[in-house]
Amino acid sequence: MYGMYIKPDHGSSFLLDSEKNQPIGFLSRIDMPYSLREGWKSTPHNIQDINKYNIIFIPRIMSRTFKTQGAYDWGSCNITNYKIEGNNFLYYGDNGSDPIWKDPEDDAWSSDDPYFRMDIYGYLKERPKYDYGIQLRGMNNIYNLNSELRGYCVYAELVGVSGGKENGWFPPKEFFLNENNPMLFARPEKDGVTFCYNKMRGLTVSETCKVYVVIFNTNLRLQAPKSGVVIYNEKKEITYTSKYKPLHLGQSTWFDRNNGGTFEQLKKPMILPDSHFVNWVVNRGYMDYYRTGYYFMSNNKVGMRDIYYLGGEYGGPYGPSGSNGYKTNYDLYGIELSDYFNI
Repeated sequence: MYGMYIKPDHGSSFLLDSEKNQPIGFLSRIDMPYSLREGWKSTPHNIQDINKYNIIFIPRIMSRTFKTQGAYDWGSCNITNYKIEGNNFLYYGDNGSDPIWKDPEDDAWSSDDPYFRMDIYGYLKERPKYDYGIQLRGMNNIYNLNSELRGYCVYAELVGVSGGKENGWFPPKEFFLNENNPMLFARPEKDGVTFCYNKMRGLTVSETCKVYVVIFNTNLRLQAPKSGVVIYNEKKEITYTSKYKPLHLGQSTWFDRNNGGTFEQLKKPMILPDSHFVNWVVNRGYMDYYRTGYYFMSNNKVGMRDIYYLGGEYGGPYGPSGSNGYKTNYDLYGIELSDYFNI
């Protein structure tokens, strides 16, 4: 390959004029309240000209664990289906009761987190044409997505993480500010290692290993570097600098409990490990609760299983059936590892 290669501050070098460099942008965040009634609910998505975009759903919080007042055992409420119709985002909640939220590591205990959350990303369906400036096969969308919406890589490292729930790795705070809508993608260097992420314990792994970690931010104020490439739009706003590598188009796959998910278009995917759940096991009238995590079965196939013990209690004669960790199907989004690391 030949052409202009870019060496960003984070991530591997890449060919600027490549069809692979299709950047995607943050379009909307949908925070969904808890409802006592099972069924479809609706909320505005607030995406202007939504029909111009190919939409990518990135689930962030799809399940909550609760304990009903007066009951012995835990239950769950899950978002089991979702879609866009016109100006609204529709979602289906599968359970309703008068709950006490129970998971001690649940982000719902934090005042800045909702009960459920969906991020919506996208890219233009049609490649724009211009009679000025540099014409890029893959990155022409960089002109159209508002600068505050585009995702840029701000961190890409192979980090060492010790095994066990007390030994989690935490991202640098400057790259994980709420106003920048941070997304952390991860993949253990070794297949078969179970991993998950939450605010309380950080990035947790089932055994000591090295983990590839990439963090993307949006809502960045781009500044022109002293040397390198700068791209402006027709409003004379900086839309790209060679300091950053954009969030490239990856792949969504449908993830389910029995079959996991396979990324057929990616060789070695990285995924967001924060859409985790609680699993429970009935043990002679007692309930044992476990945090679930993801693991790679092969290069491009991912599954879910228990990663560490959360606690237990007496469940009485009526224990729960199934679990929220193993009954919710959803979109799992992956990006190509080799887009950000030289492997």
